[in-house]
Amino acid sequence: MKKKFTLSKTLITATITAAIVVIGSSSVKENQSLNHAAGSSVSGSSGGCSCHTKGVAPGGVTLVGLPSKLQVGSVDTFTLHVDNNKITAMKWGFAMKATGGVLSSVNTNVGKATTGALYHKTAFSSTGTTYDIVNLIVTAPATPGTVLFTFAAMAGTNASGSTGHGYHSTLSVPVVDSTLPISLASFSANLSANKVNLAWTSLTEKNVSYFAVQRSVDGVNFATVGKVTAAGNSTSTRSYAYVDDASKLSGTVYYRLNTVDKDGKNAYSAVKQIQAIATKNQLINIYPNPLRVGQDLKLAYTSLKSERVSVQVVNMLGRRVVNTNLSVTEGTNALSVSVGHLSAGVYSLSVISESGSVQKQQLVIQ
Repeated sequence: MKKKFTLSKTLITATITAAIVVIGSSSVKENQSLNHAAGSSVSGSSGGCSCHTKGVAPGGVTLVGLPSKLQVGSVDTFTLHVDNNKITAMKWGFAMKATGGVLSSVNTNVGKATTGALYHKTAFSSTGTTYDIVNLIVTAPATPGTVLFTFAAMAGTNASGSTGHGYHSTLSVPVVDSTLPISLASFSANLSANKVNLAWTSLTEKNVSYFAVQRSVDGVNFATVGKVTAAGNSTSTRSYAYVDDASKLSGTVYYRLNTVDKDGKNAYSAVKQIQAIATKNQLINIYPNPLRVGQDLKLAYTSLKSERVSVQVVNMLGRRVVNTNLSVTEGTNALSVSVGHLSAGVYSLSVISESGSVQKQQLVIQ
């Protein structure tokens, strides 16, 4: 018995903003409303026809070949499978986007809209109850998180493709880094009232001991400013926070997390940065400290203006063994002081500004 389709004139709002394609023509209009996902007519098409009006959405469309978890930076090829519920179709089409990932295709009949969405340039012609749109590619982001796929498919049940069925669905796939003891979903650094509020969330943890919060004034040399104990082993979302005193900071300041597991292995997060404003001259940090014999010393020093400062190192006998003048600029400065000739011991380091302010820290050389 031949089924009879009742055509609906009702337009249903689409779930995807991408390209509009009349399935039976080559007409493509980007950045308009795509109604395939609801199985209703296609608005705004140059042909003016009502396509896929017998909607049975959602369902009927799946993504095949994607791993259950994407690796950071991975490139995976997959297939969009359309199942027309045992009803024969003759024309096929689709549209999809991937929030958090980048879509592409080597399929010559697949176009890419300015929004990043993929769509069929012209209808795929094939008689049957199912159809596979192959050679679709997703590139995962460079950091852990999630890629959300939103997609719709169309099955035209006549030769022109002017009637048929529309389907839609979504799929969320986590993005992980299997080389790390942890999968971070987020990491942020925000400055408020002379405090840097650091927050991060883990998706999974395996044998993790703690998080070392690290800070840098040049984006290269980092020093640990605090530690936060980790959950250890977890497959559920965990949230963490740390507050760093920014009253001594100025200019661009960089932060990262060093995740350390119980076996001593470690992994670094992405680097975040904030813009701090100095309130006084300040010796923020000296590093490394302790210092090995033969190494030069690095200083992080905040200055209210451009000037010259005197850096002095005094040994335990009160003898000045280093006395050098360095130029600094307004804001946070990364300075280098040659102390490689000093022997092991405990020293006092001073930074003296032209205004006479003195900043001191203890230096240990091993």
